[in-house]
Amino acid sequence: YVAKTNKFNPTENVNKNEAYKAIAKALKLVDVAEAKGGSLYSYFEILNRKGILKYVDNENTYLTRADAVNMIFNMIIYYPIYCSP
Repeated sequence: YVAKTNKFNPTENVNKNEAYKAIAKALKLVDVAEAKGGSLYSYFEILNRKGILKYVDNENTYLTRADAVNMIFNMIIYYPIYCSP
């Protein structure tokens, strides 16, 4: 994990809000979130509406392995990215 200091720190936990923003960037949904104000809640709202946060425990502040697996699985199932041949 690369913290705000831009230094690799494998022992640092990933904040869920940071993970939500990274996933929104990967799915090219940043413009949508910015149009809704760009707040952390706007990223959460968009990903939740798309089904990406299904089965993700929102009680924890930090991302768990189970949450990461669920988000990646949901990205594949509910928000497929089509590649041109």
